[in-house]
Amino acid sequence: MTNGEKLQKIVEQFRFIDSGMHAQAMSIFLYVAKQYPKEIAMTDIANACDISQASVSRNVALLSSYTRYKTKGPNLLTAKEDLHERRRKLVTLTNKGLKFYNDLEEIL
Repeated sequence: MTNGEKLQKIVEQFRFIDSGMHAQAMSIFLYVAKQYPKEIAMTDIANACDISQASVSRNVALLSSYTRYKTKGPNLLTAKEDLHERRRKLVTLTNKGLKFYNDLEEIL
């Protein structure tokens, strides 16, 4: 399989999770996955991915167990309050997110 075919297959895997998934959501997921098992602050994700914090928050919600629309999500990421700074949210992979990331790595 060529590199282009591998990349296309990876995008197809994301679209299997959500057929309308945007590149920002893919980028955020991959950034968080690269940092696993470390929990990453949403502000750090925003800076690293050059995406607004509002977009990061929205996309993390879309990749969580329940979306901001209160519908069932793919449960790839989880966010929680930082115990030391309650306004800060920390993001990490769920077990399902880790499995999905490992599946993507196998494609490469």
